[in-house]
Amino acid sequence: MSGNQISDNDRALAGEYALGLLPPEAARAFERRLANEPDLCAVYAEYCDGLSEMTRDLPIAKPNPSVLKNIEAELFAGSDNASPWWQGIGGILAGGLVATLLGLFAVMLLFPPDQPSGPGNAVYVAELSAADGPLRASARVDPVLGVVTLELAGAAAPEGRDYELWVISEDTGPVSLGVIARESAGRHIIPPALLTNLDGATLAISEEPAGGSQTGAPTGPVLASAALTKA
Repeated sequence: MSGNQISDNDRALAGEYALGLLPPEAARAFERRLANEPDLCAVYAEYCDGLSEMTRDLPIAKPNPSVLKNIEAELFAGSDNASPWWQGIGGILAGGLVATLLGLFAVMLLFPPDQPSGPGNAVYVAELSAADGPLRASARVDPVLGVVTLELAGAAAPEGRDYELWVISEDTGPVSLGVIARESAGRHIIPPALLTNLDGATLAISEEPAGGSQTGAPTGPVLASAALTKA
C-alpha cells in the first residue's frame, strides 16, 4: 500500500495518536501496526513533524483550569445532547477539517500528557555498520516524537527476505521496530515504554524472512549495529 492509498480512517488514527488522544488499548494496537506498515508510519511522522514545527518556539505555560471548560462550551454551544469532547474526534479528523484538528492540538498543548523533560529530550544518533559486511545505516532518534529516522546504504535485502530494525537494551532485550522499507530512507516508531531506556541502547539490523521475524527476536544474521549516543 502506497502513502496515497492510506484510508481516511487510518489518517484519523494517525492524527489522534500524534495528539495523544487514543485510549491506551487503541494506542497499543496502533503502535503494533506502525512497526509493520511503513506507509502508515510515514503518515504519523508527517503529523509529528508538522505539530513539532508549529510549537517549536512556544513558551511553556500552565493554563487556568477553566480553559478546558471554556473550550468545551465553545465547541458544543447550543447542543442539548453534547457528548464528551473527545468522542467525536475520529469522524472529525476523517472529514479532513484541519481547523478542528488544530483546535484539538491547542487543547493538547494546554493539557499535555506526561513526557520526558530536560536532558532526556536529547536527540540520539548511531552509525550502524559491521566490520565484514557492506551494509551501512545512519539513524537519528527523537525521543520526544518517538521516531527513528533511518538512512540505509548498501545492497537491498535478497529476494524473499527483509531487513528488520531492532532496539536492544539491558532491560528489554531486542524489540522489533519493524521491517525496513526497501527505499534508502524511512521512519520507525519506538514504543513509548522504551523511550526511557535509550541511554546505552543499541540499534541493530538483521536479515529476516519476508515480513520480518515471527519469533519476537532476530532469527537471521545481524548485519549492522551501533550504540545510540546523544547528539
